[in-house]
Amino acid sequence: MTYYTANTLAAGQCKLGLESAIGLSDTADLVIDTLPLIAGAPNATIKYQIYRSGDHSVSLGLGASYLNRDQILWGGAKKQFDELSAQIIRPQISWSRRLSERLILHTHWSFGFGPIKARLSEDGRRALWESKYPNGDYDEQRKGKDSSNLADIDGDYALSHRGLQIQSLLGFGRDFFMLSGEFVRESGKRILITSRIDQVELEDLRAKSFRLTIAQQWSFETFHIRIGAGLQYQSLSGRDLDGEALADSGFQPTTDIDFYWLL
Repeated sequence: MTYYTANTLAAGQCKLGLESAIGLSDTADLVIDTLPLIAGAPNATIKYQIYRSGDHSVSLGLGASYLNRDQILWGGAKKQFDELSAQIIRPQISWSRRLSERLILHTHWSFGFGPIKARLSEDGRRALWESKYPNGDYDEQRKGKDSSNLADIDGDYALSHRGLQIQSLLGFGRDFFMLSGEFVRESGKRILITSRIDQVELEDLRAKSFRLTIAQQWSFETFHIRIGAGLQYQSLSGRDLDGEALADSGFQPTTDIDFYWLL
């Protein structure tokens, strides 16, 4: 059971891992993203299986996420931000269809809406600038003698990408669509080929990406682990939090990793 499938836990069953859940009934789960919660971003999703017949099952979900600068990363963001807050509501739908005895197709779509505000403090703007231009001068806004080369452009792109990626991991990405094929091998191991399109926004900075991954999942009684890798294409546009204009795109490696216990 993972968030992008229409499957639900049995009543009273628990899942502990990067995504944690408890079966409220045989058709309803309460789901929590564990990493954002640990980082100080409370979140919860109610998932309900509305249809199951033959080879088809459909689930609907409604999630909520919240953060502010006083709690995120245990208050460690206070110095970097004058303002940081988000309240996101996320409806979702998942459809799983068994195409054959060993092949299952999962389709998942979700979209988030709600305010996200992020305004750097003077310390935050300086730290972001100096991380981009270690040879530059923030007070004079000089990027340094090597700031015009391709390496600097790539560095800016990578830094902004990481910021958006962190925001996405915290559960504040806007919209995404996922299609995953799950193949069950004779040994019980599973191979998953997954494509995902998503959109992330942070103030005036926007990113759209497409990723394709292949992963293998192993199951050992109650413990399950999935390891995979792939490629992601991402396009950035708009302005970074320090006001610098960005317009770039590129390919980057990506991963598909998960582990959990079913109890």
